[in-house]
Amino acid sequence: MTIFKQNLLRGEKITNVLRILKINRSTYYKWRLFKPSAYELATQHLKQVIKTLHADIPIYGAPRLTMWLQKLGYGASQRRVWRIMHNLSIKAAVGHVNQKPRTKVIYPQRPNLVKNHPERPYWSADILMTYSNQV
Repeated sequence: MTIFKQNLLRGEKITNVLRILKINRSTYYKWRLFKPSAYELATQHLKQVIKTLHADIPIYGAPRLTMWLQKLGYGASQRRVWRIMHNLSIKAAVGHVNQKPRTKVIYPQRPNLVKNHPERPYWSADILMTYSNQV
């Protein structure tokens, strides 16, 4: 039980309890008489529908779920579906990523004779060009 209810059960007046807890009387009555709006109720219902649709096909993201919901008759935008999915921590399951084909080498590679040469330094050029002094 909350502190508020405990004090009320002991016979305290509401105004005294609210003054001790430093809560405005209008805030208390607004909280006590609170009813969720039609939009909030529709959002709660849409959350349940999105959960069941995502359980059926987990690869669908917000755009495809929005199309599916609109076919079922729910008026929901893609942004609203994305926001609900984000609040529920639902993400689309990503399939495999296409990779580029790679070269498969069946035979062993030739050794790098220059890199593994025991005597370093080595000559890296084998063609010398000579210029004559003929002008």
